[in-house]
Amino acid sequence: MSNTKKTILGILTFTPLIFLILYFFAAYNMMMSIADIEHSGHFNSPEEMMQKMKPMFAYMFMLMGISIALLIIYLLDIFSWNKKLANEGNTKLIWALIVLFTGMIGMIVYFFAEIVPRKELPPLPPLPHDINGIV
Repeated sequence: MSNTKKTILGILTFTPLIFLILYFFAAYNMMMSIADIEHSGHFNSPEEMMQKMKPMFAYMFMLMGISIALLIIYLLDIFSWNKKLANEGNTKLIWALIVLFTGMIGMIVYFFAEIVPRKELPPLPPLPHDINGIV
């Protein structure tokens, strides 16, 4: 995996955490709005409350979508793309279970443990040929 791909995957790996923080911030703002409405004693309409909830739903759906896409990418990496794990069946299973059951934290651990240290294999040198074209 090239350094550019590693960088993009690293940014995508931390993106769900950003959306999670934004989700909690939006939930806090909504709760503060509810407290202000209760304190003032006047509630305009249910549509007003739904307008205050829209950012929470947007962040939640972005969080879920990116998390599912990353889960698929990481499972593909564990079972197909990671050549280091090719002959290690138990290690593949353990990494898959870690990524499945710990979610974002497991993906971050896998990224730093397996993807960052991975080196690109140099291309094979051309085979020498003799005059007849037989090696």
